[in-house]
Amino acid sequence: MFKNSLAFLITTIFLIQLAFAQSMTPVNTAINQAPVKSDENPFSISLFMIGGYSDQQFRNANPSFDIFDSYLAFNYNINPDVRISARPAFGYSTDGVNKYSDKVGDRSRIRDFSFAGSIRNILENILDDSLSLKFKPRLYLPTSDGSKDQGMIASFLAETELKYYLSRYNSFKFYIKPKYYFQRNTVYLDNSIPSRPNYLKQTTMMDSEHGLEFNYDISKFFALKPIVAFEESWSNTSSVNTSKEADQYHKTTIFYGGGIEIKPTRDFSFTVGVRTTKDLITPAKTEETGYSILTDISVF
Repeated sequence: MFKNSLAFLITTIFLIQLAFAQSMTPVNTAINQAPVKSDENPFSISLFMIGGYSDQQFRNANPSFDIFDSYLAFNYNINPDVRISARPAFGYSTDGVNKYSDKVGDRSRIRDFSFAGSIRNILENILDDSLSLKFKPRLYLPTSDGSKDQGMIASFLAETELKYYLSRYNSFKFYIKPKYYFQRNTVYLDNSIPSRPNYLKQTTMMDSEHGLEFNYDISKFFALKPIVAFEESWSNTSSVNTSKEADQYHKTTIFYGGGIEIKPTRDFSFTVGVRTTKDLITPAKTEETGYSILTDISVF
């Protein structure tokens, strides 16, 4: 799987080099985004879904397709640079075998409801025209079974992204996504894996993802998006911890891969992606490769 992912990434970069033959326009024309007109409806509704498979599932005859992150967003534009939204979230898995080799049936599930914000063009009077800074806070409430089992009160995500535009057609995006969890407990009984019921597990204290993504628009319909990033996770400590659990207090992984975004219309796009994840704390663990499809639809 490492070779497959590496080949995918190399092919993506090669295609990017070929695409550079396209004509370029000045950077400042690429960054200027059309402001929200005063007579436009400030309300909008959008649908986001991402699901896929793990390579470990293909060891079985009937892998289950899992939609693991999806929400319906009810958005309101306060002004051209500030937007708020309410996001009821859900998940769905098809009948088959999941990545833990457990048999699962068709099942829908409620995920954590959230309130989100987006503030763009921060420090636009200070930053160079080729730079764009955006802040995207998000507050999660414990409406999913997993969060209820942990005794989570709430969690807060403070995502920040900085884009550097090389031209109209390509840009680099550096992002960081720290997320803090407010918990009632330090341990809980985890029943998310059917083959391992009532497993004593530490609650999550904090996690973070930070990485670098390159975006290149081949045309108005296609874009390439190679990425490399790190994920960190810290759990709470407790007097009931075992020495093994203490070793797992901090987890660090790296993932790399990429995707091809397809935009048939302005209000609909989907991205087919692949990424390989490697545990840096326990290198002996087998790498895991995931295949996904992300869908983004403007409903209203």
